[in-house]
Amino acid sequence: MSRFVFALFCLLACLPAMASGLRLRAALLYRRSGSIQLRGQSYSSALNPQRFLPKAYLLDGADDLGYGDRYFEDGYVCMDPGSGNVNSPLPDSTWNWGYQNAAQYDAEAHTLSFLAKKTVEQRLVEELSLHSAQQRHSFSASEALGLELAGEYGSLQCCGGELALSLGWLWIPEWQRRLDVRSFSGSFWLREGLRDLQQRYTYASYGAELPPPGHAGSYAGPFDQPPQESTVLIHNKPEYIENVSLGGFQAQSEEQVFLHNKVRYKIDWQEQEFFVGPQFRKPLCQSLDCCLSARLSLRYLHCAVKRQEQLYQKNQQGTQVLQQWRDSSSSSRLMPGAGLAVALEKQLGKGFFAGIQLAWNYYPRQISFRSGPDRLRIRRSALDGAAQIGYRF
Repeated sequence: MSRFVFALFCLLACLPAMASGLRLRAALLYRRSGSIQLRGQSYSSALNPQRFLPKAYLLDGADDLGYGDRYFEDGYVCMDPGSGNVNSPLPDSTWNWGYQNAAQYDAEAHTLSFLAKKTVEQRLVEELSLHSAQQRHSFSASEALGLELAGEYGSLQCCGGELALSLGWLWIPEWQRRLDVRSFSGSFWLREGLRDLQQRYTYASYGAELPPPGHAGSYAGPFDQPPQESTVLIHNKPEYIENVSLGGFQAQSEEQVFLHNKVRYKIDWQEQEFFVGPQFRKPLCQSLDCCLSARLSLRYLHCAVKRQEQLYQKNQQGTQVLQQWRDSSSSSRLMPGAGLAVALEKQLGKGFFAGIQLAWNYYPRQISFRSGPDRLRIRRSALDGAAQIGYRF
């Protein structure tokens, strides 16, 4: 577009017919385009908390359900010479066991259960509190300097003034904006300590009737000669272990952990605009003119956005990054619009003039740019101020 406008001005300047009625001007432009609205959810707020929370655990030194000697509050199950012996007809069995209460035996399931108490280590994650909000920020879209080149041609007398056709192009070079925002925070307590744990071990029997409660079997071998006293075999390896109850937690250490995110934006912005419309010029005094212009315009925007979000955890050991995300996007848009401009021009002599101009532009089409989960929306208006100098042929 810029090459086309420059070529057009050069063509107009070369036309011999332009010896009368052509005005060319250049202006240093200051544009204020309202604001850019930034909206969207952060990646951190959409993250499942279980992905960044420390793992809570009950470290009970869990039994591997293998062969072994185990002593309980209401009995014991130990190995005998045949337990785990590959040469034994029943390597999973043992004669070496005892129990105390009839309630320990489940006749339907043919199982025998025992209770054990132990003190275990435990880590707790408690009092989790998370706060997230939709990101809503507004910041100046284009408070920047630019260049405007324009020309007017024609000299139709009307209402005590002159009516001409105005044609122009403005350019705002690339500018950069950096923005840091936070939209997610949270905290939790991490506690580590000891807890009393009661567990139930369940063993399978072979279906035979058990000796009465108080039985205390033992056998030292050999494994292929069963003991002479009346007894039965049960499994030496437990079928399963279940936690029955937990006692009080005795905290040995605790700390509060804080979470927050930080989102960094780097926005590169460039725009150009072509406009055309009628201009009415009326002298206010001998060397001062007032100009009023109506214009139709086409605005070109190019926006490149780089977005980086990091989720931080802060505790007694310091601050660390738990997770980070990066996004990058670049796109261009066209915005048709209309506007009004008013200018005061001082005639300097020999065809030169200088002045100031104020213009307001409105663009009915709202456009937006995406970057990751965020959307940048462009306000529909722009206000321009310019200091200009020109020449009338």
